[in-house]
Amino acid sequence: MEKKGLKRNKLGLPLIIFIVGLMVFTYIKLSYHRYSYDEYVDQRLRSAANAIGLITPESLIDSAFINKDVEILMYDSIQKLSNNIAEDNNVIYVYVMVKRGDSAFFVLSSFVEQDISNDLVTRYMDPYEDATEKMLSAFGSDKKEIFDVTIDVWGHFRSIYLPRTTEKGTEYILCADVRSNEIVKQQWNYLLEMVLSGLFLLIIALPLIISIRKIIVVSHSEELT
Repeated sequence: MEKKGLKRNKLGLPLIIFIVGLMVFTYIKLSYHRYSYDEYVDQRLRSAANAIGLITPESLIDSAFINKDVEILMYDSIQKLSNNIAEDNNVIYVYVMVKRGDSAFFVLSSFVEQDISNDLVTRYMDPYEDATEKMLSAFGSDKKEIFDVTIDVWGHFRSIYLPRTTEKGTEYILCADVRSNEIVKQQWNYLLEMVLSGLFLLIIALPLIISIRKIIVVSHSEELT
């Protein structure tokens, strides 16, 4: 009985080593891919947030802070440019916020077609009722950039805030969002790709594993004789 059990252990050893090695390799690849893709997303967010800052006049930000009306045609033209920035940088939203009291208000924000049908297009001086603690603390922060996870009526996002101050001293933040399900979907797609690749390698390696098992069987038989 002991010899039979030993034989089975030797026969299964190559397969066990292969499967364990494949699992370790998959884990390492997934971790690296997650890090690389997160960096890719963060760079898109940085580029989009910086770009919205380039097209937003400081006078518009100062006016929002003191709750002053602005010229509609000028505002609409800038908002259209913000839509282009979001599309060019492959993010869902770009926007500029000011803080009055304990609340955050939109200076400018891009929008998608779905927002129009759902009456969710944000306009000048609209309050943002779902502002997180991270967003509120970003105003006047000495940090170069702040990342956040936000959930609101528009969806679930990974967000970036870039603190800025106008020449008149108005503190504001440049913001951009990417939908969280994009990151999750990318990870699942990569995991599926790795699993299929692992199965393919297993099929290719199976004849070699069988050959090794045969050698072990023959070698063990010779020891018994």
